[in-house]
Amino acid sequence: MAKRWRVPHLIPLLGAVGVPIGLTFLGLTLGGALAIAPAVVAGGVLTLVLVALAMRHLTWLGGLADVVDGLSRRPVALPRAPALYGDVIGALERRDRRIRAERDDLGHRIRVLESMIDALPDPLITLDAGEHIVGVNRAARAAFEADPVGRDLAAVIRHPEILRAVAEVLAGGPARDVDYREEVPVARQIIARIAALPERDGDRGCLVLLQDLTPIRKVEEVRSEFVANVSHELRTPLATLLGLIETLQGAAKDDDAARTRFLAVMAAQGSRMSRLVDDLLSLSQIELNEHTPPAGEVDLAELLQGVKDTVAISAGELDIDIELEVAGLPPVPGDRDELFQVFLNLIVNAVKYGRAGKRVEVRGRLDDGHCAVAVQDFGAGIPRQEIPRLTERFYRVDKARSRELGGTGLGLAIVKHVVNRHRGSLRIESTEGRGSTFTVRLPVAPVIKL
Repeated sequence: MAKRWRVPHLIPLLGAVGVPIGLTFLGLTLGGALAIAPAVVAGGVLTLVLVALAMRHLTWLGGLADVVDGLSRRPVALPRAPALYGDVIGALERRDRRIRAERDDLGHRIRVLESMIDALPDPLITLDAGEHIVGVNRAARAAFEADPVGRDLAAVIRHPEILRAVAEVLAGGPARDVDYREEVPVARQIIARIAALPERDGDRGCLVLLQDLTPIRKVEEVRSEFVANVSHELRTPLATLLGLIETLQGAAKDDDAARTRFLAVMAAQGSRMSRLVDDLLSLSQIELNEHTPPAGEVDLAELLQGVKDTVAISAGELDIDIELEVAGLPPVPGDRDELFQVFLNLIVNAVKYGRAGKRVEVRGRLDDGHCAVAVQDFGAGIPRQEIPRLTERFYRVDKARSRELGGTGLGLAIVKHVVNRHRGSLRIESTEGRGSTFTVRLPVAPVIKL
């Protein structure tokens, strides 16, 4: 903004211009070259003309100083320039355009960088040389109860190994990785990656990236446990088969009664391994497609009647009656074969673990836009602490009895994954001594209005 000239500014200007001119005219007058009155008038007029010219240029130069000072902070309007300064103002305008372009480009780069940092799924913390938090991304704000910016790192992360690693990096050491475990609020395995930032004015900051390794470690544990469980499940029937084959090839080679008995055992063990392999393949296929909802439509009442007919013979051998009350259920979106396997597993389990001479109840009802099908037995029930683990692979409450009844330990795991694929839910309720109820809720197929 151009500078406004006031009286205090004009006094030195008048003195600087008028005094030399006045003295010149005074000398000429005393020397006789000029008369006193004309000399005074001429001197005054000349002084005013020079002051006006000086004020014009000084006013523009004052405004130009303000412009140059403001170019580094914000775009400003250049003052109207006298013709004498045309080249200068042209150069300043070009510089102003270049500064604006560079400022816009820098601002865009900063916004892109901030978006990239905020998009990181893991918490990222920036520290200054004093170990104070000067910046965090969105994941870090969500990970801590309060905004950590401005706080000391030790007040936010209390793990001593991380604090030592940060101090070493800030002191000029190399980047560090610290693997540690948190127990509250939930158990988590975390790795902290600490790296230095470029120095500024002799100070060195650093970055701390916190990566949660719990899902990866969990997958590794599940894979290891899965291989161990499969090996264990196959080892027993294989050992039995090999032992019986060896016996039939040796001592019982000509013993018809032993051969008949051993062949029956071998057939049972072979069937057990076949069921285990079939269940593993089914579970693998279901998990592969779990993220994709099924496109078909299933009549639950008809399907459950088919399951009852399939299980009726084995239930009759145990004197167990299957009571089915599912009339009037609307169709549900789903894969018929998968849902058949779900309810077959649940009803077979209810028959196996129910009490002889009792019944199994299968009841269906509408519940808030879902079909809820409950399978209830009247067996010994399940201890409450065991219920959360029932859908784990190979988990059994009574391992010996489960194997004796031909179970693979994968039935409820298959049920869980199929129900998840159908965007439903599984609820398990049990009371020891009174039996258990497994309820599957599936969304109802939408009605298409023509």
